[in-house]
Amino acid sequence: IVAIGTSLPELSTSVAAVFQDQSEMVAGNVLGTVIANVLLGLGIAAIVVRGRMKFDWDLVSNDMPIFVTAILLVVITLLDGKFTFAEAVIMMLGYLIYLVYTADIHRKYNQELKPEPKKKEKMSPKIPIMLILSLVFIFISAKYTVDSVIGIATILGLGTSVIAASILAIGTSLPEIMVAITAARKRKYD
Repeated sequence: IVAIGTSLPELSTSVAAVFQDQSEMVAGNVLGTVIANVLLGLGIAAIVVRGRMKFDWDLVSNDMPIFVTAILLVVITLLDGKFTFAEAVIMMLGYLIYLVYTADIHRKYNQELKPEPKKKEKMSPKIPIMLILSLVFIFISAKYTVDSVIGIATILGLGTSVIAASILAIGTSLPEIMVAITAARKRKYD
């Protein structure tokens, strides 16, 4: 849920870029964001806690093979410079498989730990309202973000993919980076 929520800036900006006929911006933003999330997210979080992060979750055997496979799949699909509808469907199915796999692994992991049952807290009506307003704001601001990237690229004489892979990628990575910092401070490294 957190991953989907923090990825909405990339998703909305990518959709807005496609609607504004700026598809080269999509690859730059997505790939630049992955790089920023991994290198800056982990790096800054480790600096915040002075490099003392300990992972209980077996990241290497559970998530790393999927991460590497996803990156290879992106590289393979972008080799010809095109991204087709069929490739998009394959990516979406891959993500759905990842969600099911992750849920199954976590369920088995939690059964082994046998945690004490927690009381269910009642959700405040403010939460869905804030969620909807946040989604509306993100999708409206995506159009202006794309316009700004086009303007900056024109002023600097660079391609929009370069701006998207650098400045835009860092900007759309900020939610993930902040979640990583907050989790590290709370010692929730997994």
